[in-house]
Amino acid sequence: MCERYRFRIGLVLVAFAALLCLLPFLTAEQVPTDQYSSGQNKNSNNNLHKEMISAHSEEAEGMTAAGGTISVNFADAEELTAIRGIGPVLAERIISERSENGLFCYPEDLLAVQGIGERKLKDMLNQICIR
Repeated sequence: MCERYRFRIGLVLVAFAALLCLLPFLTAEQVPTDQYSSGQNKNSNNNLHKEMISAHSEEAEGMTAAGGTISVNFADAEELTAIRGIGPVLAERIISERSENGLFCYPEDLLAVQGIGERKLKDMLNQICIR
């Protein structure tokens, strides 16, 4: 009987270790929360994204990646207007989208911004980074 419990405990530990290994790969996009929670959780997620942006704003102010690309996740309106094809209005739309829906994970996420289509995104790709 003792051996059987050792075996079960071993299986539980292996399953727990496997879960811990996979945990960093689970992101908000892979686990939809809208189906399982109320709208309050969605608002708290937006607040969390806003806090992340404000926490990194001092650190990221004026910061560009190696190669001279501009981080669309942390750039202010003035920095965004340095991107060819982005004016003040579009820069404010990018910042608004970022504030409302959180940080951009992929360059294609910019397609959600009114005024950015596939062609404009293609022209911007060598000037921006997502980090």
